[in-house]
Amino acid sequence: MRYTYGMRLRPFGPGCQPKEGFLEWKDGTGRYWSFVTYNRPLTENETFVYSMDLIELKEEEKENV
Repeated sequence: MRYTYGMRLRPFGPGCQPKEGFLEWKDGTGRYWSFVTYNRPLTENETFVYSMDLIELKEEEKENV
């Protein structure tokens, strides 16, 4: 599964997001500086500490949840 998170307070960079499970990132738009995709859901603590919001599961993976 792939989980995409929006970074609210800072862009992607060293120490700005969790490392474990990282797959890819891209520049953000609107209210998010960057979007980061992981192969696992982040913990509640990780999303709080790094100020990240779950944006989406990829469509093909929603069926398997």
